Amino acid sequence: MLNFYGFDVSETTGRPKRDDILKLLEAMRPKPSPAPLIRIGPDRDGAYLLPDDLKGVSACFSPGVANRKDFEDQLAMEHGIASHLCDASSDVDRLRTSPIDGLQTFEKLWLDVTGAEDTVSLDDWVARHRPDPGEDLILQMDIEGAEYRNVLHTSDNTFKRFRIIVVELHGLHMIGNADVLSNVVLPFFDRLERYFTCVHAHPNNASSLEHIVEIDITIPRILELTFIRNDRFENRILHDVQLPHPHDLRFNARRKPPVFLDDFFRGRPPSEREMRRMAEDLSDWRRRELKRSTKNKNEALAKTIAAKDSEIAKLRKENQRLIETLQKLRTSNSWRLTAPLRWICSNVRSPKP
Repeated sequence: MLNFYGFDVSETTGRPKRDDILKLLEAMRPKPSPAPLIRIGPDRDGAYLLPDDLKGVSACFSPGVANRKDFEDQLAMEHGIASHLCDASSDVDRLRTSPIDGLQTFEKLWLDVTGAEDTVSLDDWVARHRPDPGEDLILQMDIEGAEYRNVLHTSDNTFKRFRIIVVELHGLHMIGNADVLSNVVLPFFDRLERYFTCVHAHPNNASSLEHIVEIDITIPRILELTFIRNDRFENRILHDVQLPHPHDLRFNARRKPPVFLDDFFRGRPPSEREMRRMAEDLSDWRRRELKRSTKNKNEALAKTIAAKDSEIAKLRKENQRLIETLQKLRTSNSWRLTAPLRWICSNVRSPKP
């Protein structure tokens, strides 16, 4: 058996059905959004694109903090939205910015369904902080694979309260395992699609790509998806899908090359604007890599020169010591006493044979 983020699945199962793969990819494919997308968060990992439909949202629930809460800080300062955070691997004193009084809470707990002492379920967490069922919420979840079991075990009543869900999916290279796809990933998306529609997808370039042979499509192993509740589409002007989006984070991992989604995800070839953005991202990465490579070479050369300079300095020091020793010897009594013998040795020739 194989453990896939808390689910026991068969390691020897065959390849999944082509229709099941297409069903999954269709669920992940972004659809036109009922509101334009805006970026919340910094110009680095931890920023996400959300529909600009935040008016009336009371709070955001953010499991998986990793000591950073730039996303939640911007929600508070620019939109007046409170945030509840939890992460057992972090601590309130280790957060890069202090919790904002009256708008942010932090709990040293895992979001999980095991019932262990150091865990809290999404149902209990929401009920604890936002018991009013009339309040709309945001869920921003990056919990390293635990998203599957948490979504599958959360009640419909809690789910329907989220207006927007942003989730980072992990382990997508495992959808080639029929058991993983049919028993974990597809039920996960079935649950989401009851109430939500995907409106944005962003590949995390910290991961590699996986080629799905059955349909000749390449997907990233880690994918950030934005969902909005279906009732928010009513009487709205729809905004076309853009991949990559102008507000997308260019690099989650700055040392790795950019990753771009297959044309399948936009449902068409890239536009001129999208192609220009991809070319700029790739060019920017190559330029930075060249600069970094040149810098590394210069640093290595500087170290070599410094080492040689150190050797030269040692030789000069040793030479100076020998000169000083010779000078001392020339002024010593032994030098003067042996002067006649040295004269004889230098002036008297050996007899011819």
